Amino acid sequence: MSNILIIRKDWEDLSKKINGKLKFKEIVQANVDSVILKPIICKEINNGTLIITQTIFIGNKNDADLLSPTVTNKTKTNRDLSVVIWKKGFWDRILRTGIKTGDSEIDSKLCILTNYPHDVSRFLRKESVKSFFLNRNYSFNIATENEELFMNFKIVSISEVIKIIEVINDILD
Repeated sequence: MSNILIIRKDWEDLSKKINGKLKFKEIVQANVDSVILKPIICKEINNGTLIITQTIFIGNKNDADLLSPTVTNKTKTNRDLSVVIWKKGFWDRILRTGIKTGDSEIDSKLCILTNYPHDVSRFLRKESVKSFFLNRNYSFNIATENEELFMNFKIVSISEVIKIIEVINDILD
């Protein structure tokens, strides 16, 4: 089975597993021997919409270059919330970047920027959420735009989507 057929099957299996609606968007590039495939799964959760997508470049020999999948949860909000969480690096430790949550393990390993520190500290106290961020190296942010809250995870593989859905439910709970 070619790479592209395996990728399509993986997306179809994930869509069935989470009971989502799957679309494949194909973009043919002019004067280039490649196609861009963009699988998109949408699913309603927690009064919002979960959107899972990935950009895949398919070459002329059916070889595929995959960009990191993205999981976004979109919900209505009346607050202007902003959160960014990442693993602390060398400069973060020197410059003491980010807020303090009061949890020494989180404060020593994660850098958190937010305009609602109390709310972020509260959802990070949930063991499932805390463990998720401490044990993985994901790009994560929450931003609001036009009264919609976007919770974005850039992940390594679509196999991690089920865990992301659990974490989103725990954060919003």
